[in-house]
Amino acid sequence: MAIEIVKLQPKIKESVVDFFSKIDNEKFHPHDFSEKVALDLCDYDGEDCYYVVIDNNIVLAYGILRGWDAGHDIPSLGIYVGSNCRGLGMGKMLMNFLHCAAKAKGAKKVRLKVYKNNIVAIHLYKKIGYVIEDYDDEQLLGIFNL
Repeated sequence: MAIEIVKLQPKIKESVVDFFSKIDNEKFHPHDFSEKVALDLCDYDGEDCYYVVIDNNIVLAYGILRGWDAGHDIPSLGIYVGSNCRGLGMGKMLMNFLHCAAKAKGAKKVRLKVYKNNIVAIHLYKKIGYVIEDYDDEQLLGIFNL
């Protein structure tokens, strides 16, 4: 593998559309994963950040930092690792990258939400150093100081 982390961009539109079509949006739903949204995000030019891990222009994982466009000081972080790449450390790598990107943009903290039954993700977030607390009946809120 020759992996890279890149911002969403026009030259990988087809791969992003394909990856979005495979996302389990019952577990990860920061936005719609339609073809239109994929295409729009590949042309996006705002304060929020949308990244993918790619290998030869094939998307393996997706990460976001958003909230800046809406005026928030603390961005929301989200990641989704493709099923064929889970267990390789890609989620941790992408989160570390997103932490650096958030810090470079001046953020002091990041936040995320995770479903209580997503034990693997919760373990990762705690291992990285997130402080986890109840958000609602189904989700937890994680805060990470950069």
